Amino acid sequence: MTPLIGEELRRNIMKDKLNLGCGFDIRPDHWNVDNAGSPDQIIDISTMKWDLPSDHFVEIVAQDIIEHFLDTVGFMNECWRVAKDGAILHIRTPSFDASFAHIDPSHIRFFHID
Repeated sequence: MTPLIGEELRRNIMKDKLNLGCGFDIRPDHWNVDNAGSPDQIIDISTMKWDLPSDHFVEIVAQDIIEHFLDTVGFMNECWRVAKDGAILHIRTPSFDASFAHIDPSHIRFFHID
């Protein structure tokens, strides 16, 4: 299958909510993306050059993924790029002081509520 690019991609993404790094949490009312599995689109989110249209999504869900990336600013910049003005970004990540935050060796960053 040929990957969609540019305006063709924008026309084919009929949903205006984005579920980044969805894993098994496939949301029917969102455009679900991850690097494997059965999402709507497979994207290596860690590249920070997502094949998603700019200024498109009104809501972005990013649950339990930001702690896996070295480039936190790049991640936030890509969220900013694909979000429409006034979009809502939901980020969930384990707190730095949670015991399970340090068990996963793929966790690169740790965050505090402040």
